[in-house]
Amino acid sequence: MKDVIKNLKSDENIIAVIKKYFLVVIKDILISILLFTAAFVLLYFILKLKNNEVFNGIAYGFFGVLLTASIICFIRIMYIWKHDSLIITNQRIFDITQKGIFDRHVAEINLSDIKSVSYTKNGLIQTLFNFGDLRIDIQNEESNLSIIGIKDPADIQQLINDRKEKYAKEDQEKNKLENLSEEEAIGFAYKLKEKLSKETIDKIFKD
Repeated sequence: MKDVIKNLKSDENIIAVIKKYFLVVIKDILISILLFTAAFVLLYFILKLKNNEVFNGIAYGFFGVLLTASIICFIRIMYIWKHDSLIITNQRIFDITQKGIFDRHVAEINLSDIKSVSYTKNGLIQTLFNFGDLRIDIQNEESNLSIIGIKDPADIQQLINDRKEKYAKEDQEKNKLENLSEEEAIGFAYKLKEKLSKETIDKIFKD
């Protein structure tokens, strides 16, 4: 996310940062907890049975492997969850897909390039907990963007559509101002003079 923030344009602001819903990663978290529990169950039997040194050495080795695997698994899950996100700005969308600790993919879409936004909620769990998948179709592109397992997908769909519409209006106004004739520009300047104070106008032209 720091890389995205660093490369934002001067007039670009972050509107929302969306992460995957925790239920999407709950299965992986449960696996790491299971490994952690199995390690200490094994340790319990080692201490209780008190067999020969060779057996204990092998058992302690398995305990160390299980414990290390559970901790690494949990750290990896949390790292991926923390860095995997969808960032919406007033001009673009960034989809950061964190597949592993050293495996990251960042896709960038201009709001003006979005053709449509849709979402799906499959099954009872997604319906009850209100999370699902978001799909963003891009104009003149064969590949589209899919964001899996986000909370309130309908709200995110509406947010993107609202920002897309607002950006289109702002871009239209900007182009309109850039293409003003001399007479139109003078008229516009007089309108601004009526609404702005002399100090504000002096500061604008001074900057």
